Amino acid sequence: MKIIIALAALLLTTSNVFAGSTLDRFIQKYHALTSVSCEFRDAHGLVGSVQAKKGGSYRISLPDRTIVCNGSIVWSATPSSKTVIINAYRATTMDLSIERVFFTLMNVYRPTVTKDFDGGKVAVIKLTPPAENAMVGSVKSVEIEVDASMQAKRIIVKEEAATTTWTLHNVKLNGKIAAGMFVYTTPAGWQVVDLR
Repeated sequence: MKIIIALAALLLTTSNVFAGSTLDRFIQKYHALTSVSCEFRDAHGLVGSVQAKKGGSYRISLPDRTIVCNGSIVWSATPSSKTVIINAYRATTMDLSIERVFFTLMNVYRPTVTKDFDGGKVAVIKLTPPAENAMVGSVKSVEIEVDASMQAKRIIVKEEAATTTWTLHNVKLNGKIAAGMFVYTTPAGWQVVDLR
């Protein structure tokens, strides 16, 4: 009986150490990001790509829409209607996007391991607000599935009224992204709607 109790205690200790190391590796990889780029697919089959730098610069490419921000101006271009809407960037906007998960939620919310590898291919890190009044927008929690190399494979964002899921591919962290990616030049003949 003493041997069984000792083995159980050893397994619990080993499990906690592994969970801690998974969490430490996650924090080390994602806490100080300066840039991220990836391709994504949402739960409805919409595919796209994101390139972003910390500080509000990003480019989101979708099948019939490109959204570009240089940290102060946002361009939303729709080729099918040949229209570009220009607006001022607001860091406090309630809009949720992949780059906000990487640069805001991963730094503000508290991570815990809800599913460790334990022989599986993925672990799940759950991000929750540090306090009730520290929620970003209406995001109650974020679950991030990572593989053994800590590459994010899936992001599930739970808000008060909706759940958004992105499956990620070709995730690159802290890579060099040309500054020109975050500026949009309106093609000749397109309609421009300036809301600044």
